[in-house]
Amino acid sequence: IAVPIAIHEHPAGELKSSTWEQFVVRIGELLAETLAFIHRRGLVHLDLKPSNILITPDGLPILLDLDIACQPIPSGITDWPWIGGTTEYMSPEQREAVEAIKADRPVPGAVDGRSDLFTLGLVLFDALGGETDAEGRADFARFRKECPEVSPGLLSILEKCLDPNPWRRYPDGQSLADDLQRHAKNQPLEGVKVPFSERWKKWRRRRPWDLPVAVISAGFLI
Repeated sequence: IAVPIAIHEHPAGELKSSTWEQFVVRIGELLAETLAFIHRRGLVHLDLKPSNILITPDGLPILLDLDIACQPIPSGITDWPWIGGTTEYMSPEQREAVEAIKADRPVPGAVDGRSDLFTLGLVLFDALGGETDAEGRADFARFRKECPEVSPGLLSILEKCLDPNPWRRYPDGQSLADDLQRHAKNQPLEGVKVPFSERWKKWRRRRPWDLPVAVISAGFLI
């Protein structure tokens, strides 16, 4: 089955002038596309974590441990050939499924590709310097105070990924990758809402000469 794969320019040139946030966004975009490819094949990774991601010298991420990928886990089952993962990077539904199967109870909710998107969101949050609270949840309130330089748009994307309810996350990896690409290009985001100040800054970056030209034009008309 032919599966379309996005073609990207070689990243080495971009890395020389990139900020850390821009680098994290690019890594996230490429990993989200990798997950989209896996999910279209009817598989989920379920053990995405920093130690399973290698970064090549030219800045490309390589996702490891695909040999343990499995089919999505349906709700209601009490047995499954393999389920595991790394506890601190599990989505809420994956953690509940592991506990249910160990206790021989029905899995309360399906574990599908959206679980991998939760984990990717947590990995990116970690990469930006974010920390989890006492209950293992991403502490966005603290992060905003300690790292105000990280853009609200990117944090909105990560908050959507890390929503405890999988139905409120991005529906698939490609949707997440597309929003990360839009963010990198200072374009409006489609999957989340961001403050007007963020939209204004992005508009100014996309069209830096529009406002000065408009002001000069208005001056001539007065």
